[in-house]
Amino acid sequence: MKRRLSRHRQDLLDAVGELNSAQDIVRNMWNTVWPFDGGIVDEIGRAIGAINGAIKVFEDLRTAGETLKRGLRDVQGKARAGAVRSPHIDAFDAVLLAAAGIDGTAQEENGILTTAQLARAAEKMEALSDEDRARMQRLLDDAGSEAERAYLMKALAAGHSVDDISTFASAIRGKSESWLREHLSLVDPGSSGTVLVNGVELEQQNQTTCGSTSIMVARAMNDPLYALGLTTDEKGNPLSAAELRERFTDEQNRIHDSTNTLWPQSLGTSPWGLNDEMNEHADSFGTRYEWRIVDDTDAGSVNAALDDAVGAVDAGHTVPVLIGDSYPAHYVLLVGHEGDNLVFYNPSGEMTRVSEDDFRNGNVSALGYGRSSARPSRSRPAGSRSRSRTTCPPPAAR
Repeated sequence: MKRRLSRHRQDLLDAVGELNSAQDIVRNMWNTVWPFDGGIVDEIGRAIGAINGAIKVFEDLRTAGETLKRGLRDVQGKARAGAVRSPHIDAFDAVLLAAAGIDGTAQEENGILTTAQLARAAEKMEALSDEDRARMQRLLDDAGSEAERAYLMKALAAGHSVDDISTFASAIRGKSESWLREHLSLVDPGSSGTVLVNGVELEQQNQTTCGSTSIMVARAMNDPLYALGLTTDEKGNPLSAAELRERFTDEQNRIHDSTNTLWPQSLGTSPWGLNDEMNEHADSFGTRYEWRIVDDTDAGSVNAALDDAVGAVDAGHTVPVLIGDSYPAHYVLLVGHEGDNLVFYNPSGEMTRVSEDDFRNGNVSALGYGRSSARPSRSRPAGSRSRSRTTCPPPAAR
């Protein structure tokens, strides 16, 4: 809508320019022929006035839209803070946790804790014994920064015990926010372009592991202990570039083995294999996944699926999506929703935005394919879906 308003506004501005030029020409000609009557010149003037009035309406709409956007951001911030409802987390701490962002202050999609994770952290805090709750509070009090505190709460939301979180707290205590970002948040949904982790591109390591890579990244985005295990050694020391690349490869292969016990690995990851692997870590995700087939020639099927997927992402969940040209061939991970854009992590190693209109129309060329042969599944949140076989080569655009 915003793009359409801007386009029409520009059309009106162009029309005014042309009418102004025409008015000058007509005035000179009319004054020469009939100097006593404004006639057509006055009519052109009124037309210009009407168009200028229409342009003012567009300007007012744009201003109102920006005001509404700011207001919605305020509402979103209050809603995120309100998600941390627990008598054991005071309102001030709730606001600080909600405001902690992967790259500084949380904006749009880049909060360390998603809204769903904030709510789960509050629930987990409530469910702890008095002794464990006191231990958890001491860990939070001893944290060196708000970002550090947010990652501790994220670990709690992911279902880890206070014992495990205590060990995790020792490993990250006093680390800079840039260190925490590099080792605990592999993907920032607010970013764009190539995804680098400590200088290493986060990408699928062979042509059949896009599904495995999507699972790995989804887990890392939800579980900071898992992310730390990918990026550091047993003593918590950062891995070298070569070691990190090898770690990513080993984990992708391990996941591929787990998801393809019967399905041939040469055909990539099946939707049901991906679905089962995600549900093995339901405590970490805070939800369960399901997959279903979507007919991309049926608007009703596509719209329902997209609405479910966007709803899941807006609540703070990641949603795997299977896409392709003539057949489903490549997994991507829906990780954010910004206005009219869907934010994807592409296992080719990129953060990519696709407009909702393009996705609804089957145009996912930005992700390296001409059409979307499959869509995210609905509810709890939705998992991936496929209409045919699931081989997974890297996108042709790479």
